[in-house]
Amino acid sequence: MAKTYLRTLLYLAQSTNFSELRQPGGEDFDVGDEGEQESEMLATMQADAHLLSLLQGFNDRQKIILMYQLLREAGYNLNHSDCAKTLSITRERYMVLLKDVKKRAAKILQIPQE
Repeated sequence: MAKTYLRTLLYLAQSTNFSELRQPGGEDFDVGDEGEQESEMLATMQADAHLLSLLQGFNDRQKIILMYQLLREAGYNLNHSDCAKTLSITRERYMVLLKDVKKRAAKILQIPQE
């Protein structure tokens, strides 16, 4: 004779109608935003595509240097000496590699160099 095991439900699923959904701030979704959400999404996708195209053309060390630069631009307090130490190279070598990464990134993105 087989034993029967009973388990209690941890939660009960609750359904919600789409018409009752609201944004996290409690405001209704803006259907007529005249394409703002679409253009924001397109800009995000273009930025991601640019980043991927950059990463495809770099070796691992160059990818790390690029990521350090992105973090610095985002406001993180990273100095070049500490970044160089993580890669076990001198600051001078790091600066040479950084210059090369910037040059290659500008070439990939076709940005006029200063």
